Amino acid sequence: TIMAVSSWNDNGQRQFVKDP
Repeated sequence: TIMAVSSWNDNGQRQFVKDP
């Protein structure tokens, strides 16, 4: 199952990273 983890980048925008 792939979970989408939300993290904050340098621009202050929310980016979704796939964590296996």
